[in-house]
Amino acid sequence: MSFGLSEELQRRKDRSNRLIAYANFALYVSGELKRAAAFYPDDVPGLAWAARNLFEAYLIVKYIDQSDEPLSEWVGQGITDETDFIDGMLFYAEPD
Repeated sequence: MSFGLSEELQRRKDRSNRLIAYANFALYVSGELKRAAAFYPDDVPGLAWAARNLFEAYLIVKYIDQSDEPLSEWVGQGITDETDFIDGMLFYAEPD
């Protein structure tokens, strides 16, 4: 249940990297809140994990909200991470 925020942000015509990032964070935070609710009250380690993820999302949003430069840096980091992951998978998928 994301209250339609993520969907509304993605539907807008004035889409930008910032708007797309906010929409993705809204969707991610919604999932983490669901996870936290599912863990409460019986799974304290799971709840702590969800809380840590929410705090990390908060810090990232606070960082990318400063200006366009941190946003570009963060988007670029995601692309690099994805490329590194694919390269690693291809390396281990190759037969010896």
